[in-house]
Parts: sequence; structure tokens; C-alpha cells
Amino acid sequence: MPHTIVTDTETIEQIIQDAVEGVLMTRVPDALREAQKPEWMRPEQVEQRFGLTKRQLTYMRNNGNVEYTQRGRRILYKVESIEAWIEAGRVTPKNPPQDMNASSNEGTHTTNKKSPDRG
Repeated sequence: MPHTIVTDTETIEQIIQDAVEGVLMTRVPDALREAQKPEWMRPEQVEQRFGLTKRQLTYMRNNGNVEYTQRGRRILYKVESIEAWIEAGRVTPKNPPQDMNASSNEGTHTTNKKSPDRG
């Protein structure tokens, strides 16, 4: 494939603008999400965001699975700790499909090991 040398300023500026927009469109949303993520959450917030019930959170807290703080009756869970607990339960397939776009694998789901007890 032959290379093209661009010499006019307008075209160079457009190429740079397109490249910068591409980078911004892919990285800024993740950065904003990370910046807006709270460090601590109430049980109701954890339930809404992660789908864990208050009973599951109590079980996890009593077994020392997650980091939390308590002042009186108010309990707050450290988001990073909840995310780490979820990540620790990740199951990686032993034989991942070679072609991720293969239609023969659509709609199938297999688990290679029992998921950890979540309460």
C-alpha cells in the first residue's frame, strides 16, 4: 500500500482533529465514570448497582469478605472491595471460542466450575 504525504495545513489539522476525537471518544467516558464512582456505598446503593441483597451483604460482612465501616446503625461498603469480591468469583472458560464472532456459539453458556457462594 503506497504512503501519501500530506502537505497542506488544512488536511493535517483535520487528520489531527479526527485522531484526537477518536481518542477522546474512547477514553473520556471511562475516565468520567471512574471519577464519579463513589468510594463508599450504602447497602441500598450496592443492591441497586451490583444486585446484591442486604442479606447477602450481611453474610459477606460477617465472613470478612468485604470491607465496610459502621457508625451506629449506618453501614457503608467500600466499592473497591465489592468489585474485588465480584472479580474473585470470575470463571474463565477452559476452551474459549476461537472466533468471537462465530454464530455457532451464540446463545450457549457453559460454566466450568461452581460459582462461589454469594449468600
